[in-house]
Amino acid sequence: MRLKAFFQKNGYVLGFFRLFTRSFIKVLHVLNTNRWRIMGVKLGKGSIIQMSTKIENPKQIIIGDNCLIASGTVIDSEKNDGKLILKNNVQINKGVRLDHTGNLVIYDNVLVSEYSTVYTHSHGHNPRSNAVPQSLIIREKTWIGSHSIILSGINEIGSNSIVASGSIVTKTVESKSVYGGNPAKYIKSL
Repeated sequence: MRLKAFFQKNGYVLGFFRLFTRSFIKVLHVLNTNRWRIMGVKLGKGSIIQMSTKIENPKQIIIGDNCLIASGTVIDSEKNDGKLILKNNVQINKGVRLDHTGNLVIYDNVLVSEYSTVYTHSHGHNPRSNAVPQSLIIREKTWIGSHSIILSGINEIGSNSIVASGSIVTKTVESKSVYGGNPAKYIKSL
C-alpha cells in the first residue's frame, strides 16, 4: 500500500520506469528483427519482427518496407517451398497465424488483426494426408478483423475490403465490400 501511495505521489518515477522499459523492449525487437534477417528473411527498410514470433522456412519469406509482425505471430508452412510475400506497410498483429504452404501474397497497406488465421492448404477429408497447397492473394488496403479465419480454397481477398471480426471466410471476397459471419457472407459495398 505504501508503494502505491509513493507512485501516486511521485508519478515521474513510474513514468521514467515505463519509458526505460518501453525503450528496452524496442531494442529487443530490433535485435530480434536482425536475428531473422540473419536467418534468411528478406526484410525491407523500417520493418520490425517483434519478440516471440515463430517463423518456419525463413528463407521463403520476403517482407517489404515499413511492415510490422507483432509478438506471438506464427508463420509456418507444411511444405518447404511455399512462399510468403508481404508488400509495403503491412501490419500483422499479435497472435496471428499465417500459413504459406500454398504461397501467400499480402499487398500494400493490409491489416490483419489479432488472433486471425490464414490457411493456404487443405487436407481433404483425411487430416493425415499430404497437404494440398492453394495460393492466396490478399489485395491492398484490406482489413481482416480479429479472430477471423481465412480457409483455403479461395483465390483472392479483393482490395479495399473488410472481413468482420470472427468471420470464417470460405469464398472469394470481392473488392470494396464488407463480408462477415460464419460462413462469411457479403454484407455491403464500401
